[in-house]
Amino acid sequence: MPKDYYVPPLIEPEIMSRAPGIRHTALKVRNLDRSVAFYTRVLGMSLARIRESAPRQHKAAYVGYGAEEETHPLELVEDITPSDNF
Repeated sequence: MPKDYYVPPLIEPEIMSRAPGIRHTALKVRNLDRSVAFYTRVLGMSLARIRESAPRQHKAAYVGYGAEEETHPLELVEDITPSDNF
């Protein structure tokens, strides 16, 4: 049976099963540890999770005010292999 939609190769299957909407806002950072410390210690946000994506060559931390599923968290993204173009 042919698919009636296109799934890009880097999209995880569980993402396609969620309801449409804006799940988070991504911010590219130079230093993930320092950025997490700022958002949690200075701004009082909670760290929801940290993940590393080998295919995308980055690490990401999700911070926010409340549970990740119930609020609009920030995704702080640091490249594993930093480029000269920040």
